[in-house]
Amino acid sequence: MTTSNSLEPVGTTGTDAASAAQSVETTPQSTTTQAAATTPATSSPGMSATGEVIPPAYQPNHKFKAFGKEHELEEFWRPLVKDPESEKKVKDVFTKAYAFEDLKSRFDGTQSEFQQVSQEYEALDRDVRKVTSFLNRGDLDNFFNSIGLSEQKIFDWAEQKINQENLPPEQKNALRSQAMERQRAYDLEQDKAELENRFQSQAVQTRTMQLEMTLLRPEIAQAANSWDSQTGQQGSFRDLIIEEAQLAWHRGKTDITAEQAANLVLAKYGKLISSGTVSQMQNSPGISPTPQATGKPVIPAVQGRGTSPIKKSPKSIDDLRDLAKEYAAQGS
Repeated sequence: MTTSNSLEPVGTTGTDAASAAQSVETTPQSTTTQAAATTPATSSPGMSATGEVIPPAYQPNHKFKAFGKEHELEEFWRPLVKDPESEKKVKDVFTKAYAFEDLKSRFDGTQSEFQQVSQEYEALDRDVRKVTSFLNRGDLDNFFNSIGLSEQKIFDWAEQKINQENLPPEQKNALRSQAMERQRAYDLEQDKAELENRFQSQAVQTRTMQLEMTLLRPEIAQAANSWDSQTGQQGSFRDLIIEEAQLAWHRGKTDITAEQAANLVLAKYGKLISSGTVSQMQNSPGISPTPQATGKPVIPAVQGRGTSPIKKSPKSIDDLRDLAKEYAAQGS
């Protein structure tokens, strides 16, 4: 009895040990499974049951930029944006569309300027060809009438030439040298005018590029979009920068850069833009912050005379007549 009683706990202990061992073998697996099932829901919402990272939910962005200006998709087109790939495709289409509109407006302006220049050239070319035709056919009466030379002017010139033939050789050579010097001076004036025009054109292109780059700066682009939306005039902030640069030029002949002009505009109207009261200021009597552009708006780029050093080129028969009269007066 004593032995059996003493041995009974031992058997029970062995059975419990085996059960405990089995429990020890199964507990880690169940604990791991339970931890894996509960961990994502509590501590790591961005992890899946297998430990993979779950990407955040897709949030569409309907804003895009074209030529440095920010736009937003209309409500009608927003259902087309369903994922990052479709968002990129839709934005690419609308970016190109808005860029095309900008290029189209620039092309229309260039086309209008070309037509105007073409009409002026055709009129001048027609007059020059008619005068040249008279000269080539020996029709001096119509030739002189076309260029505005009267018979008296012709007789005076002929008499002067006859008198020059009777002069000593030294005086003849001096008169020929004077005529050559006048021709050389005229050619130099033409070359100088062409160089000035070319330099002016390049300077305007450079400043226009600088202005476009300045408008791409985030703080300038944001202010421009806010100003244009409040005034209801696309590009009015750009014209405001140009007006500021032109004002500095007219006041003190100071040639400021596009960036300096933009900073001056922000200093003047920054508070109005941020407070959204630009339209109220614009509608106030006697106040008009938005400039009315006249002609082609460009920031002044060259310090110098405002007029060409040579006279205006002839564009009609009347201009040719006036030019001929001036030459005749110089020769008399």
